[in-house]
Amino acid sequence: MTNELLEGMFFWAPFTSFALYTLFGIVWRAYAEPLNMVVRIRYIYALLIPAQIFMLVMTVPIATLSAEAAPFLSFFGLFGSAVIVSITAYFGAFPQSESRGRRFARALTLGFALVAVIFVATFAALMIGMVTAMGDALAAAGPTLDGP
Repeated sequence: MTNELLEGMFFWAPFTSFALYTLFGIVWRAYAEPLNMVVRIRYIYALLIPAQIFMLVMTVPIATLSAEAAPFLSFFGLFGSAVIVSITAYFGAFPQSESRGRRFARALTLGFALVAVIFVATFAALMIGMVTAMGDALAAAGPTLDGP
């Protein structure tokens, strides 16, 4: 059942991620100038590249260390991704003419909001994988004893 859960999660992860990243790009309008929807979505995906690379690198220590260290490393990976997105947004997503403090606040908010979307997309894929794995396990168990 665990293998089916992970297979379902990895199958659904690209779909949930794509849907939620695109929805976030459509909804997020906190840029200094009015941007059309396509440019906002493009900015979100451009900000995701360094964060996803960092998270990919962080999976190696998580897979090799003890189970007690995994939550700390997972938190560090999410926090590090938020910082990387914030730095990338600070230098690229907002106009240089804007004040540093305002640009920093916008970048930090965008970084942590985008990492929250990453977390929700992964959690949604996990839940869909769990539902499909449970359905397969119940179907494999056959009819119950209290049935007709």
